[in-house]
Amino acid sequence: MIESDKPRFAGILTALAETFERELSEVVIGIYFDALKDLSIEAIQKGAAACVRTAKFMPRPAEIREQAGGAAITSRDNAMVAYTQAVRMISSVGSYRTPPIEDPISVATIQAMGGWVAFCTRDDADKWVEKEFREWYEHFARVGAPEDQKRLVGHHEAIAERRERFKLVPPSKDETA
Repeated sequence: MIESDKPRFAGILTALAETFERELSEVVIGIYFDALKDLSIEAIQKGAAACVRTAKFMPRPAEIREQAGGAAITSRDNAMVAYTQAVRMISSVGSYRTPPIEDPISVATIQAMGGWVAFCTRDDADKWVEKEFREWYEHFARVGAPEDQKRLVGHHEAIAERRERFKLVPPSKDETA
């Protein structure tokens, strides 16, 4: 899971606790999140649903993990999925349009690699591009994405932003006299 999955995770865990007539504090939700963060949110949902069907008491993180299939999805797996999505986005959006990538870790990763336009000009068949993407992604998955990098910008939008920033105001008639 990633940080942006926390609200959905809290909802799943709260529903699970209500099913078993338990109350959860924010601290306990945080402990469950830390114990299960190597799984995808989809795996957590699958595990929680299975626990509702089979458990007699509020399940511990290990029981949710077992019901989820036990196979941990690593940040490397997530990085490869994100890389594949970004490469597909190049062919569908190109460097001129702004890509609709909302995952903050993917955004930070591509920004660290020079931004969307620079990322689009790289050779996606190059194994070193994939390796660099994976390393940056795993880094940001560990430490969190910077708050100031919320979205990527395509070439057209970057030009429009520059024009707006350096917009010249014509002098008034008083100044020309």
